[in-house]
Parts: sequence; C-alpha cells; structure tokens
Amino acid sequence: MGAERLQTQYDCKHAIDLVATVYVVRPLPLVQAIASLRSCAWCIVVSWVPRECNMVADSLSRLPTSQSFELMILDEVPQSIVPLLDRDINGPPYSRLV
Repeated sequence: MGAERLQTQYDCKHAIDLVATVYVVRPLPLVQAIASLRSCAWCIVVSWVPRECNMVADSLSRLPTSQSFELMILDEVPQSIVPLLDRDINGPPYSRLV
C-alpha cells in the first residue's frame, strides 16, 4: 500500500497559486506534473508558509551540497543557522501582517 496523504509546504505564494487552482492553463511542465498528481485519489494539502516563518529550512536549503542529491546528514549545526534557531526559540523581533 502506498501513501494516501501528501502534505507540501512552500514559501512562494505564486507557486501555491499555480498548483492550487484547478481550472487554469499550466504552461510549465513541472506545474502540469504537480497538477496531474493532485488529480489522483490522494488527500493532498498544499500550504503556504511565509519565508520569515521558515528561515531555518530556507537557509539549510541554500547550504552548499554535492550534486549527487543524496541525503545529507549534518554532524553539527552550521554557524549560519544558530541565530535563526535562536529566533525560532525566542520569537522574532517583529510580526508580519498579511
């Protein structure tokens, strides 16, 4: 038995709009593929997470990696991430109005 529920989170509101709208012409092949997957009998939840609320994941995604696309395990927290983790623990000094 395979997966029946898929939850994805994006920090790009435009990307959410491209894949979430049902009856729209989708010129990009990747967006077409995502739309095709969404039409299957799965429970798919697509949600937007503002970049300011996801800064640690955003920063980790920008770390230099090899081109092998293999799982990368970090033995210690990169120093560039420490202030962001502190912000997650203690809260940001501002709040975003949406």
